[in-house]
Amino acid sequence: MKCATFHALLHDCRLDGETGYAATCAEIPNAVGEGETVEECLADLLQENPCCEGGIRS
Repeated sequence: MKCATFHALLHDCRLDGETGYAATCAEIPNAVGEGETVEECLADLLQENPCCEGGIRS
């Protein structure tokens, strides 16, 4: 099985006067995640994109 590396770009929504985090992935068009914590946000990003089944590595 061939693995690929994806990069998540996190945005702290508190800077905009909101709560939580938003994430996008440049390698996967229209991939978006949202959550109250960084972990929730990244989990949402993975859940919405089945090609990311391998999970998160920091």
